[in-house]
Amino acid sequence: MKRKLVKLGESTIMISVPQKWINKFNLKKGDEVELDEKDNMIEITTDLKTEIKEKEIELNGMDPYSVRRYLSALYRTGYDNISFRYDNSELIKPIQEVVETQLIGFEIIDQSTRSCSIKNLSGAQEDQLENTMSRTFLLLNTISKDLLESIKKNDFETIKNIKYMDNNINKFTNFCRRILTTKGHPKYKKTMFYYQLMGEIENISDEYSFMAEYCSEKKPKITKEMIELYEKIDQLIRKLNTLYMKFDLNTADKLIMEIGIINSMIREQYKNSNSDPYIISYLDHI
Repeated sequence: MKRKLVKLGESTIMISVPQKWINKFNLKKGDEVELDEKDNMIEITTDLKTEIKEKEIELNGMDPYSVRRYLSALYRTGYDNISFRYDNSELIKPIQEVVETQLIGFEIIDQSTRSCSIKNLSGAQEDQLENTMSRTFLLLNTISKDLLESIKKNDFETIKNIKYMDNNINKFTNFCRRILTTKGHPKYKKTMFYYQLMGEIENISDEYSFMAEYCSEKKPKITKEMIELYEKIDQLIRKLNTLYMKFDLNTADKLIMEIGIINSMIREQYKNSNSDPYIISYLDHI
């Protein structure tokens, strides 16, 4: 919607606020609102809360994997109260798993054999966005390093712990994407970029988790060439973290060249009959 600027006195410029928005938050004369500059926009917000987003879902006919994906999507979209109905009581298991491992601030508040409800009990915590994104990068570094060291030592017991770190990354990236959806990034034009970035980090973490699970179960023989390839990918992950903390165009160009070199190494490993094809595939996806 458009509004005309109105001059009041010698130096004051005013603009009207939509009455519908005023009524929605029951604002009145003398109430304070917050103004934030975001590039060529000014965002007006109030501390008063809007209505809670609620949704009721029928899960009949859905498999556990679909339930997990759907619940995560609802969380990222910004829903606060979600009620589920189902005939198969086993569907409570994927709901419990996602709530416990991926949804910051959410708890199951009601449960029966055919239904359950989850609720956001902690609030949005949007001031934690930047800190959580940084923690996500650091945890990805840790996953890469720990898995690499465990593979070098053939320590297949420690490898099992990678799954729990992946759960934490899923939790952090879901939280970040929820805040980016509902509140946006402080530098508003970068909102979609960071939303996509958090999704890519989650995908990379999943590949590390898949590789850790495979190594734990199959205990494959890892060649020296594959270790060298993994080491270069690990170094790349760390450089990407540094680039995120302080962007530099020249550094970004160098990383693009390094990615090209790593891709060439991966293609060579696909041709090597001694290389485990599953490990190469995981590293390729990363």
